[in-house]
Amino acid sequence: MADLRLSKKELSFCECDCGEKVTRFTNRFISGYNARVQSISFGNPERREELARARREKWGYVFSDEHRKKLSDSHKGHIPWNKGKTGVYSDEIKKRISQTLTGRIGPNKGRKFSKKWRENIGKAQVGRKSPMKGKQHSEEAKVKISEAGKGRKHSEIWKENIKKTLADPKINVPRIKKIIESMNSPEVLIKISGPNGSNWRGGIQAEPYCDIWIDREYKQSILGRDNYQCQNFDCFGKSKRLVLHHIDYDKKNCHPWNLITLCNSCNCRANYNQEMWQSFYQGYIQRNNFGRE
Repeated sequence: MADLRLSKKELSFCECDCGEKVTRFTNRFISGYNARVQSISFGNPERREELARARREKWGYVFSDEHRKKLSDSHKGHIPWNKGKTGVYSDEIKKRISQTLTGRIGPNKGRKFSKKWRENIGKAQVGRKSPMKGKQHSEEAKVKISEAGKGRKHSEIWKENIKKTLADPKINVPRIKKIIESMNSPEVLIKISGPNGSNWRGGIQAEPYCDIWIDREYKQSILGRDNYQCQNFDCFGKSKRLVLHHIDYDKKNCHPWNLITLCNSCNCRANYNQEMWQSFYQGYIQRNNFGRE
């Protein structure tokens, strides 16, 4: 029986040209490094031809159900050798991979799948959660996505396909129009307007403002107190117009501790979930010592 205990000097180098030595003389690659040769097709030319010939012989071969089950069971719980690792491939290897894949046509391009196959794919997706569900892109990721899309131009074929899609009566059904009409129907308006509305506060919107509200200098003093800036730290920055917001939603209460500077967008947002915004802005006034005098 051959002696496998050889010194480090006698071991051969890995055939992926990484410059490292294998752990046993019977091995040709370090564990996992054979994927480098197969993915970018470099190394021994004879070996490449041998692998290509073996693949051609397997074309059209259908595995039995028992064999496919064994393959499936063998892959369960398997963790890829490069999962979670960074810097595995050098810039040169990445360049070779890119050159190898350039111009390659996908195996499913132009292929028409059967109805049964599509149904099976649909069933497999049922209950599967999106990897981004409940998550948000970081600001850095948003900037990268934005930069990647700048300067991108759609082809004429893409534009023609979009025009055909929009002209298709099955796609361009007035569905949105129906939704808008249903929301503006008398039955729906009765349910969401007036005392039935979630933001109803006794009809105070129709009431007049206090007498000092017509004093422009008084309003400017409140704006100056807030440095002529929207005081909502979560402001979207969509509007540059500044307005004075009544914190307790009482237009007759124009005391300084009940007024705060907001942009027009944040003022509109404050019309919904009013209890939350009232508590939020009252806390802001107290923290900044704009108390009652």
